[in-house]
Amino acid sequence: MTSPATVATEIITSPKKPVINEVAIRTKLEAIKSELKIKGELVYPAPVMDFSDFIFDAEHTQGDKHPHNVSEEEARKFITEAYFALYLKKNNSYNFWGRNGATYVQMGKKKLRTSFKSDEFAPPYKKMIEVFENAKNNS
Repeated sequence: MTSPATVATEIITSPKKPVINEVAIRTKLEAIKSELKIKGELVYPAPVMDFSDFIFDAEHTQGDKHPHNVSEEEARKFITEAYFALYLKKNNSYNFWGRNGATYVQMGKKKLRTSFKSDEFAPPYKKMIEVFENAKNNS
């Protein structure tokens, strides 16, 4: 007597997401923020909020006084791609920071106040981005 043929079926699984040690990253960000005396409360991961009805302050971001040359689309993208944010209670604002740029959001005025590309980052913020990327790659 012959046995029935065995059919091998490939089981498709979703790829495993890399494990990220969020606590270690937050700790490193808090340490460098303190060391560099950067103001604001660290919000990590960056908050996910709906800013669709917030206005873009084009005059402040693109005008002669502050020529950051960032479009509204870029400013909004900097928010969604942000690594972390700094909350400034005094101004009720969030400053979103990421690899490509930063956008400052005034909550009470429902305004994207200003935005600039990463090549304009001051050295302390460049250092925070560097620390974040190193921590994430090594977690």
